[in-house]
Amino acid sequence: MGKRHLIAVVCCLGLTISYLMRFCLALAITEMTNTTFTKEDPNSCPYPEPKQNTTIGVIYAALHSLVAHWIPLEERGTWGTLVFSGSHLGNTISMVATGQLIYKFGRWEMVFYLYGVLSVVWAVVFTVTVYSTPDDHTGLSKEERTLLEMYAAQIRKRKNNRETPWKRILKSNPVWAIVIAMVGHDWGMFALVTDIPKYMKCVLHFNIRQNGDYLGIGYSLLWFTSILSGMAVDVINKKKIVSLTTNRKILATIGSVGSSFGLIGASYSGCNVHVAMTCLIVGMALMGCFYPSLKVNPIDLAPNYAGTVAALSHSIGGLSGIVIPYIVSSLTPNGFLMEWRHVFWITFLVILSTNAVFCLQGSAEIQPWNDNFESLPLLSDYELTPRRSKK
Repeated sequence: MGKRHLIAVVCCLGLTISYLMRFCLALAITEMTNTTFTKEDPNSCPYPEPKQNTTIGVIYAALHSLVAHWIPLEERGTWGTLVFSGSHLGNTISMVATGQLIYKFGRWEMVFYLYGVLSVVWAVVFTVTVYSTPDDHTGLSKEERTLLEMYAAQIRKRKNNRETPWKRILKSNPVWAIVIAMVGHDWGMFALVTDIPKYMKCVLHFNIRQNGDYLGIGYSLLWFTSILSGMAVDVINKKKIVSLTTNRKILATIGSVGSSFGLIGASYSGCNVHVAMTCLIVGMALMGCFYPSLKVNPIDLAPNYAGTVAALSHSIGGLSGIVIPYIVSSLTPNGFLMEWRHVFWITFLVILSTNAVFCLQGSAEIQPWNDNFESLPLLSDYELTPRRSKK
């Protein structure tokens, strides 16, 4: 395993720990508060999710920039997906471990201490092992350095950029295809995270333990599917079976269609718990196909500005998390099955329509504005010699 693979694993663990801490709050908050006094009173215990979402957005932008520097195109499906799917690995671990830790120690504070220590340990490891660019890393082997130099020349990666070509980015159809598709992806993901547990409780009459068990299975399969589909993308790309653009669109469509029909199937399964949960879990698993498509697509378009494009798409896509709770609360005042069916149909239409835009306008080709400043030399134009490390 090369240094670039070690960096990918460390970045994956960083996102895993971020979501581990983020998701544990949803479980631990039930032990923090007296539900008798907080029920139906949103003003009594403000939920600090928006602040957490802000920090998560910063992480995604940084990770896209690192992947753009370190992961060659031929490995982007596998190792890029590994990095970005760390979020669901964190969700899975938190789903399984947080409740057990609270039960064992009898204090909800313990999970915050433990996960906080893990984040500090990870920060130390990240500082020691991760470098901004291959040019900064003095420990690369000759073979790996040559490989990354060739990759930098292939994608026209530059050492620095004085300005961001915002006008050209905002006029780019492929960029807006990613943004719109990300709205659909995030809409479906927020529906799974925030609304499906309510559906399972109100319609299927699951208790919190059953809720956690089934969702844990769904998240673990989502992560597993993302890794497998990422490996498949690299194999298909290596054998040139289809173009990289078609490759990305096929995976995005599988993720969209699978999750959409999973929701609709669950809503029409009536009170058949096994059929409903099979539909939901299969739908969650197929959402893993989004990761070697939408999540890595900003790097395809502009390796020099991957962080910028990723920040734009994740910021606008994250607005779905503001809209969905209002739609659900207005459409499901009684929690009846027919009310939830309307919610699932809206989600179905949003996911499929946004994916249609991506299929029509999306691309995996490097965009002209990636080379915004022709006067700046390529990374491969430099003779890479050992130097003092810069983080």
